[in-house]
Amino acid sequence: MANNKLRPKRSKPHETNDIGTAIFHYAISKHMVSRSIEKNDYGIDELIDVVDLSTFKDKMVKILPGQMFAVQLKSSINNSKSHTLRKNSTLNYLFYNNIPTFLVKVNVKTKKYSFANIRKQVRKNWVKFNNSEPFSLKLSSSLIAKNEINILHRLKDKYLEQPNTSEVDLELNYLLSNACLLMEFSYELRRDEMELDILLFLTRFSAHITFLKNSIGNKNDLGVVYGKVNSSAELLLTLLNEDFNSLFRCQTNDDRPDLRTGLIYQELANMYLALEAIRKLLQVEREYWDYKYGYRMNNIWPEKLSNNFVSMFGDISNIVECGRLERLSVLLDEIK
Repeated sequence: MANNKLRPKRSKPHETNDIGTAIFHYAISKHMVSRSIEKNDYGIDELIDVVDLSTFKDKMVKILPGQMFAVQLKSSINNSKSHTLRKNSTLNYLFYNNIPTFLVKVNVKTKKYSFANIRKQVRKNWVKFNNSEPFSLKLSSSLIAKNEINILHRLKDKYLEQPNTSEVDLELNYLLSNACLLMEFSYELRRDEMELDILLFLTRFSAHITFLKNSIGNKNDLGVVYGKVNSSAELLLTLLNEDFNSLFRCQTNDDRPDLRTGLIYQELANMYLALEAIRKLLQVEREYWDYKYGYRMNNIWPEKLSNNFVSMFGDISNIVECGRLERLSVLLDEIK
């Protein structure tokens, strides 16, 4: 009889890792392509290629647009909502990596995965990161819970356009988790551009509202194209994932001011919305912005700019009333 002491043993952690990896690969297989890293692993286990849908010769086909992110993959039998990275060197490597990096944790019992956007969590906990303190990443399987039903409907409609695809094939739990992961990746792709746009918006804010105030009642050029102001505020609200329907628009009824004046108030109101959205972002990332942009932030923190705005125009409700403005969502409902 063979001596079992002389043979390697299959450990439970190895088995759990293999099962977890297989579950993750299956979960993302319809929307992403995994590429394992098998040599010199410094914290990244896999590279993930995004798969997108495109129309080719009147048919829906899956393409690889060349967008990629990195993943550190963990597997577990518990339903933990966090994961502590033991090495600060690993966290530094994952944060400063030149492509977005995520921690993915698979629960082999529920056969579901959760993830953490490493860059976002470091930005929110910059002091702890900068001081090399123990760092715990919060995990989530769904970052859009309040909109899950709407998101699922839109995703189903998109993927059911493919021939021979049934609703059973979609596996909605994985579809939603994948959508959340891809939305976070998309956010990180445009993050550097967004930071520069925010910095430019804040730097010009006071001068721009002064210009708009002085423009009320005279005829200087506002950059109006076909009855619309070229608005940096609207661009920022889009980049910040704010609901487009919350934007203000001139009313179309007869009691509004002239179109030009209405557009001035429209831009002022949307600038205020953008400033508030930026303020919320910087509240949780203040140390990061202070560290990265230093003295340039001294006079352009949103709180200071908001005070300037209020002293010049009063509350935003006053702007809305003067311009006879309505939320875009209200105007769209009226059209329907």
